[in-house]
Amino acid sequence: MKKALELSPNSDEAYRRLGLAYADVGQYDSAIQTLKKAADLNPYYWVNLTALGTAYFMSGDYEKALKQYQAVTLLEPDNAAGYDNVGSVYSRMGKYEESITAYQKALQIQPYAATYSNLATAFFYLKRYPEAVQTFEKAVQMNPGDETYTGNLADAYRWAGQKDKANATYDKAISLAYKQLQVNPRDATIMGHLALYYGKKGDTTQAKEFIKRARSIDPSDVYSLYISAVVDTIANEPKPAIATLRTALQKGFSVGDVESEPEFAPLRLSPDYQAMIKQFAPKGH
Repeated sequence: MKKALELSPNSDEAYRRLGLAYADVGQYDSAIQTLKKAADLNPYYWVNLTALGTAYFMSGDYEKALKQYQAVTLLEPDNAAGYDNVGSVYSRMGKYEESITAYQKALQIQPYAATYSNLATAFFYLKRYPEAVQTFEKAVQMNPGDETYTGNLADAYRWAGQKDKANATYDKAISLAYKQLQVNPRDATIMGHLALYYGKKGDTTQAKEFIKRARSIDPSDVYSLYISAVVDTIANEPKPAIATLRTALQKGFSVGDVESEPEFAPLRLSPDYQAMIKQFAPKGH
Protein backbone atom coordinates (compact mmCIF):
# COMPACT_ATOMS: atom_id res chain seq x y z
CA MET A 1 0.00 0.00 0.00
CA LYS A 2 2.87 2.40 0.79
CA LYS A 3 4.39 1.52 -2.59
CA ALA A 4 1.04 2.26 -4.24
CA LEU A 5 0.98 5.69 -2.57
CA GLU A 6 4.48 6.42 -3.91
CA LEU A 7 3.14 5.71 -7.40
CA SER A 8 -0.16 7.53 -6.85
CA PRO A 9 0.08 9.93 -3.88
CA ASN A 10 -3.47 11.26 -4.34
CA SER A 11 -5.20 7.87 -4.35
CA ASP A 12 -7.95 7.83 -1.74
CA GLU A 13 -8.33 4.08 -2.30
CA ALA A 14 -4.68 3.43 -1.43
CA TYR A 15 -4.99 5.53 1.75
CA ARG A 16 -8.23 3.73 2.66
CA ARG A 17 -6.74 0.27 2.19
CA LEU A 18 -3.59 1.23 4.10
CA GLY A 19 -5.70 2.68 6.93
CA LEU A 20 -7.81 -0.46 7.19
CA ALA A 21 -4.62 -2.55 7.31
CA TYR A 22 -3.38 -0.42 10.24
CA ALA A 23 -6.75 -0.90 11.97
CA ASP A 24 -6.62 -4.66 11.48
CA VAL A 25 -3.31 -4.86 13.37
CA GLY A 26 -4.53 -2.54 16.13
CA GLN A 27 -2.52 0.56 15.13
CA TYR A 28 -5.53 2.84 15.48
CA ASP A 29 -3.73 6.22 15.58
CA SER A 30 -2.03 5.44 12.28
CA ALA A 31 -5.29 4.03 10.89
CA ILE A 32 -7.26 7.16 11.76
CA GLN A 33 -4.63 9.56 10.39
CA THR A 34 -4.43 7.58 7.13
CA LEU A 35 -8.20 7.21 6.74
CA LYS A 36 -8.66 10.94 7.35
CA LYS A 37 -6.46 11.51 4.28
CA ALA A 38 -8.67 9.19 2.24
CA ALA A 39 -11.80 11.04 3.40
CA ASP A 40 -10.18 14.44 2.71
CA LEU A 41 -9.20 13.38 -0.81
CA ASN A 42 -12.68 12.07 -1.62
CA PRO A 43 -15.25 13.22 0.98
CA TYR A 44 -18.18 12.28 -1.26
CA TYR A 45 -17.38 8.57 -1.37
CA TRP A 46 -19.32 6.95 1.46
CA VAL A 47 -16.91 4.00 1.72
CA ASN A 48 -14.13 6.36 2.87
CA LEU A 49 -16.34 7.84 5.61
CA THR A 50 -17.44 4.36 6.69
CA ALA A 51 -13.83 3.16 6.91
CA LEU A 52 -12.88 6.14 9.10
CA GLY A 53 -15.95 5.52 11.27
CA THR A 54 -14.96 1.88 11.64
CA ALA A 55 -11.44 2.83 12.78
CA TYR A 56 -12.92 5.15 15.42
CA PHE A 57 -15.36 2.38 16.43
CA MET A 58 -12.57 -0.21 16.77
CA SER A 59 -10.49 2.23 18.85
CA GLY A 60 -13.43 2.85 21.22
CA ASP A 61 -14.10 6.45 20.17
CA TYR A 62 -17.83 5.96 19.68
CA GLU A 63 -18.79 9.64 19.44
CA LYS A 64 -16.49 10.20 16.47
CA ALA A 65 -17.55 6.89 14.90
CA LEU A 66 -21.18 7.96 15.21
CA LYS A 67 -20.44 11.30 13.50
CA GLN A 68 -18.87 9.53 10.50
CA TYR A 69 -21.66 6.99 10.15
CA GLN A 70 -24.30 9.71 10.42
CA ALA A 71 -22.50 11.58 7.63
CA VAL A 72 -22.88 8.43 5.50
CA THR A 73 -26.65 8.43 6.06
CA LEU A 74 -26.81 12.04 4.81
CA LEU A 75 -24.58 11.31 1.82
CA GLU A 76 -26.31 8.01 0.95
CA PRO A 77 -29.82 8.09 2.47
CA ASP A 78 -30.88 5.01 0.47
CA ASN A 79 -27.96 2.90 1.67
CA ALA A 80 -28.80 0.57 4.57
CA ALA A 81 -25.15 0.27 5.69
CA GLY A 82 -25.00 3.77 7.19
CA TYR A 83 -28.06 3.23 9.39
CA ASP A 84 -26.89 -0.25 10.35
CA ASN A 85 -23.55 1.16 11.52
CA VAL A 86 -25.26 3.99 13.41
CA GLY A 87 -27.32 1.32 15.19
CA SER A 88 -24.19 -0.63 16.10
CA VAL A 89 -22.55 2.44 17.67
CA TYR A 90 -25.65 3.27 19.70
CA SER A 91 -25.86 -0.36 20.79
CA ARG A 92 -22.23 -0.37 21.93
CA MET A 93 -22.89 2.87 23.84
CA GLY A 94 -25.82 1.17 25.60
CA LYS A 95 -28.34 3.46 23.87
CA TYR A 96 -30.56 0.61 22.74
CA GLU A 97 -33.69 2.66 21.98
CA GLU A 98 -31.70 4.81 19.53
CA SER A 99 -30.11 1.70 18.02
CA ILE A 100 -33.57 0.18 17.41
CA THR A 101 -34.64 3.24 15.39
CA ALA A 102 -31.49 3.06 13.25
CA TYR A 103 -31.74 -0.70 12.65
CA GLN A 104 -35.43 -0.42 11.70
CA LYS A 105 -34.55 2.29 9.18
CA ALA A 106 -31.83 0.04 7.71
CA LEU A 107 -34.30 -2.85 7.42
CA GLN A 108 -36.82 -0.63 5.58
CA ILE A 109 -34.14 -0.03 2.94
CA GLN A 110 -32.68 -3.54 2.74
CA PRO A 111 -33.55 -6.53 4.94
CA TYR A 112 -30.39 -8.38 5.99
CA ALA A 113 -30.17 -11.29 8.44
CA ALA A 114 -27.34 -9.53 10.32
CA THR A 115 -29.44 -6.38 10.80
CA TYR A 116 -32.39 -8.42 12.10
CA SER A 117 -29.99 -10.10 14.53
CA ASN A 118 -28.60 -6.73 15.67
CA LEU A 119 -32.12 -5.34 16.14
CA ALA A 120 -33.13 -8.44 18.10
CA THR A 121 -30.07 -8.04 20.33
CA ALA A 122 -31.16 -4.49 21.20
CA PHE A 123 -34.63 -5.78 22.11
CA PHE A 124 -32.96 -8.53 24.17
CA TYR A 125 -30.86 -6.11 26.23
CA LEU A 126 -33.96 -4.01 26.88
CA LYS A 127 -35.61 -7.21 28.21
CA ARG A 128 -38.23 -6.98 25.44
CA TYR A 129 -37.96 -10.74 24.98
CA PRO A 130 -41.08 -11.43 22.84
CA GLU A 131 -39.87 -8.86 20.28
CA ALA A 132 -36.37 -10.30 20.48
CA VAL A 133 -37.77 -13.77 19.73
CA GLN A 134 -39.75 -12.58 16.69
CA THR A 135 -36.80 -10.66 15.28
CA PHE A 136 -34.20 -13.39 15.87
CA GLU A 137 -36.63 -15.80 14.15
CA LYS A 138 -36.49 -13.56 11.05
CA ALA A 139 -32.67 -13.64 11.09
CA VAL A 140 -32.69 -17.44 11.32
CA GLN A 141 -35.28 -17.72 8.54
CA MET A 142 -33.02 -15.68 6.26
CA ASN A 143 -29.88 -17.62 7.20
CA PRO A 144 -30.79 -20.96 8.83
CA GLY A 145 -27.22 -22.28 8.61
CA ASP A 146 -25.72 -19.60 10.86
CA GLU A 147 -25.03 -21.07 14.29
CA THR A 148 -24.70 -17.63 15.93
CA TYR A 149 -28.18 -16.49 14.89
CA THR A 150 -29.61 -19.84 16.00
CA GLY A 151 -27.83 -19.61 19.35
CA ASN A 152 -29.09 -16.06 19.85
CA LEU A 153 -32.64 -17.22 19.13
CA ALA A 154 -32.22 -19.95 21.75
CA ASP A 155 -31.16 -17.28 24.27
CA ALA A 156 -34.26 -15.23 23.49
CA TYR A 157 -36.53 -18.28 23.93
CA ARG A 158 -34.81 -19.05 27.24
CA TRP A 159 -35.25 -15.56 28.66
CA ALA A 160 -38.82 -15.41 27.34
CA GLY A 161 -39.54 -18.46 29.50
CA GLN A 162 -39.89 -20.93 26.59
CA LYS A 163 -37.52 -23.56 27.98
CA ASP A 164 -38.41 -26.44 25.64
CA LYS A 165 -38.03 -24.28 22.54
CA ALA A 166 -34.79 -22.89 23.94
CA ASN A 167 -33.24 -26.32 24.51
CA ALA A 168 -34.30 -27.59 21.08
CA THR A 169 -32.80 -24.49 19.49
CA TYR A 170 -29.57 -24.80 21.50
CA ASP A 171 -29.35 -28.39 20.17
CA LYS A 172 -29.68 -27.02 16.63
CA ALA A 173 -26.98 -24.40 17.30
CA ILE A 174 -24.69 -27.08 18.75
CA SER A 175 -25.19 -29.22 15.64
CA LEU A 176 -24.34 -26.27 13.36
CA ALA A 177 -21.28 -25.44 15.47
CA TYR A 178 -19.98 -29.02 15.21
CA LYS A 179 -20.23 -28.73 11.42
CA GLN A 180 -18.04 -25.62 11.65
CA LEU A 181 -15.50 -27.52 13.75
CA GLN A 182 -15.28 -30.16 11.02
CA VAL A 183 -14.02 -27.39 8.72
CA ASN A 184 -11.55 -26.05 11.32
CA PRO A 185 -11.05 -28.28 14.41
CA ARG A 186 -9.02 -25.50 16.09
CA ASP A 187 -11.62 -22.75 15.80
CA ALA A 188 -11.50 -21.19 19.27
CA THR A 189 -14.48 -18.92 18.56
CA ILE A 190 -16.76 -21.86 17.74
CA MET A 191 -15.55 -23.72 20.83
CA GLY A 192 -16.48 -20.66 22.89
CA HIS A 193 -19.95 -20.65 21.35
CA LEU A 194 -20.33 -24.36 22.14
CA ALA A 195 -19.37 -23.63 25.75
CA LEU A 196 -22.19 -21.06 25.94
CA TYR A 197 -24.77 -23.33 24.33
CA TYR A 198 -23.95 -26.28 26.60
CA GLY A 199 -23.78 -24.05 29.68
CA LYS A 200 -27.14 -22.43 29.00
CA LYS A 201 -28.68 -25.88 28.48
CA GLY A 202 -27.39 -26.79 31.95
CA ASP A 203 -24.47 -29.02 30.92
CA THR A 204 -21.71 -27.06 32.63
CA THR A 205 -19.26 -30.00 32.48
CA GLN A 206 -19.26 -29.93 28.67
CA ALA A 207 -19.27 -26.13 28.74
CA LYS A 208 -16.13 -25.99 30.90
CA GLU A 209 -14.37 -28.50 28.65
CA PHE A 210 -15.03 -26.42 25.52
CA ILE A 211 -14.02 -23.09 27.05
CA LYS A 212 -10.85 -24.71 28.39
CA ARG A 213 -10.01 -25.91 24.86
CA ALA A 214 -10.84 -22.49 23.38
CA ARG A 215 -8.57 -20.68 25.83
CA SER A 216 -5.70 -23.11 25.27
CA ILE A 217 -5.85 -22.40 21.51
CA ASP A 218 -6.15 -18.61 21.83
CA PRO A 219 -5.13 -17.46 25.35
CA SER A 220 -5.20 -13.76 24.34
CA ASP A 221 -8.88 -13.74 23.32
CA VAL A 222 -10.74 -11.53 25.80
CA TYR A 223 -14.15 -12.83 24.64
CA SER A 224 -13.27 -16.34 25.83
CA LEU A 225 -12.68 -14.89 29.32
CA TYR A 226 -16.19 -13.43 29.23
CA ILE A 227 -17.62 -16.82 28.17
CA SER A 228 -15.71 -18.53 30.97
CA ALA A 229 -17.29 -16.08 33.46
CA VAL A 230 -20.77 -16.82 32.05
CA VAL A 231 -20.20 -20.57 32.45
CA ASP A 232 -18.92 -20.14 36.03
CA THR A 233 -21.95 -17.96 36.87
CA ILE A 234 -24.38 -20.55 35.51
CA ALA A 235 -22.48 -23.23 37.48
CA ASN A 236 -23.07 -21.12 40.66
CA GLU A 237 -19.35 -20.38 41.10
CA PRO A 238 -19.37 -16.60 41.62
CA LYS A 239 -15.79 -16.13 42.89
CA PRO A 240 -14.01 -17.52 39.81
CA ALA A 241 -16.59 -15.78 37.60
CA ILE A 242 -15.79 -12.36 39.09
CA ALA A 243 -12.03 -13.05 39.01
CA THR A 244 -12.23 -13.94 35.31
CA LEU A 245 -14.40 -10.89 34.56
CA ARG A 246 -11.82 -8.69 36.26
CA THR A 247 -9.12 -10.10 33.98
CA ALA A 248 -11.36 -9.53 30.93
CA LEU A 249 -11.96 -5.90 31.94
CA GLN A 250 -8.22 -5.37 32.50
CA LYS A 251 -7.68 -6.58 28.94
CA GLY A 252 -10.19 -4.09 27.54
CA PHE A 253 -13.54 -5.87 27.63
CA SER A 254 -16.43 -3.40 27.80
CA VAL A 255 -17.92 -2.62 31.22
CA GLY A 256 -21.19 -1.80 29.44
CA ASP A 257 -21.30 -5.30 27.95
CA VAL A 258 -20.75 -6.83 31.40
CA GLU A 259 -23.47 -4.67 32.97
CA SER A 260 -26.03 -5.44 30.23
CA GLU A 261 -25.40 -9.22 30.27
CA PRO A 262 -28.43 -10.84 31.95
CA GLU A 263 -26.42 -13.96 32.84
CA PHE A 264 -24.46 -11.93 35.40
CA ALA A 265 -27.58 -10.98 37.40
CA PRO A 266 -26.64 -13.44 40.24
CA LEU A 267 -23.30 -11.62 40.68
CA ARG A 268 -24.64 -8.07 40.97
CA LEU A 269 -25.35 -8.05 44.70
CA SER A 270 -21.78 -9.17 45.46
CA PRO A 271 -19.57 -6.40 46.94
CA ASP A 272 -16.64 -7.79 44.89
CA TYR A 273 -18.65 -7.40 41.67
CA GLN A 274 -19.78 -3.88 42.59
CA ALA A 275 -16.22 -2.81 43.45
CA MET A 276 -14.96 -4.24 40.15
CA ILE A 277 -17.58 -2.36 38.10
CA LYS A 278 -16.82 0.87 39.97
CA GLN A 279 -13.09 0.41 39.28
CA PHE A 280 -13.51 -0.06 35.54
CA ALA A 281 -16.48 2.24 34.88
CA PRO A 282 -15.74 5.05 32.40
CA LYS A 283 -14.81 8.35 34.04
CA GLY A 284 -17.81 10.57 34.64
CA HIS A 285 -20.14 7.58 35.33
